Amino acid sequence: MLEFNIGVNNGWDNLSENNSSKTLEFNAVLNLPHGISWSNAIVFGDEHRELGEAGAEAEAARLARTSFSPVSISPSDLMIAATAADVTHDDQRIVYDSILTYQPHKQWTLMANFDYGSEQGTGTGGSDSEWVGVAGYAHYDATDRVGLTLRSEIFDDMDGARTGIEQTLFETTLTAGYKLTPAMETRLEYRYDASNHNGFFGPGEDNQSTIAAELIFTF
Repeated sequence: MLEFNIGVNNGWDNLSENNSSKTLEFNAVLNLPHGISWSNAIVFGDEHRELGEAGAEAEAARLARTSFSPVSISPSDLMIAATAADVTHDDQRIVYDSILTYQPHKQWTLMANFDYGSEQGTGTGGSDSEWVGVAGYAHYDATDRVGLTLRSEIFDDMDGARTGIEQTLFETTLTAGYKLTPAMETRLEYRYDASNHNGFFGPGEDNQSTIAAELIFTF
């Protein structure tokens, strides 16, 4: 069976619209026998903020606070960087997302995910930026109520467009879930993150560990 979906979105990293353009989403899912499905999606649209003068000043201040460059940047240069979104707000961002799911047994679900993204005018010297991500998931339903999930991911932000730094990020997460009811689940999660860029997680830190507890309602 083949399914198609089309969507219109305000943006990627924001809840409200940040410019006068919309982002389009196209998705096709191929469902095959033996618990196999393959989803392919393309998300395309302009995601540069239309700042205006006041917004550009605020963005310049943000850049001054968050710049990782060892080279001193003048306020005028920061204003130019901050207003670039206004000048080039018709540049497009596109991402291709592919997910392959396989359920070899009713208790096991395996998943592989690949993403490739590109955005015009956000790379070095105004070139196009690119990023690539790969992930693998394995989920095991030990009982009707207990589930375990292992997830590992690699994200190569080769031009620093998504994280602000040219780096490769690695992540592994182990999650234990318990269903209190069919519509309510608790989860305990341990996550380890690492970067090949020293200092991304704090002064002198290239990795971090996180423990999280979650309560999830399904409706």
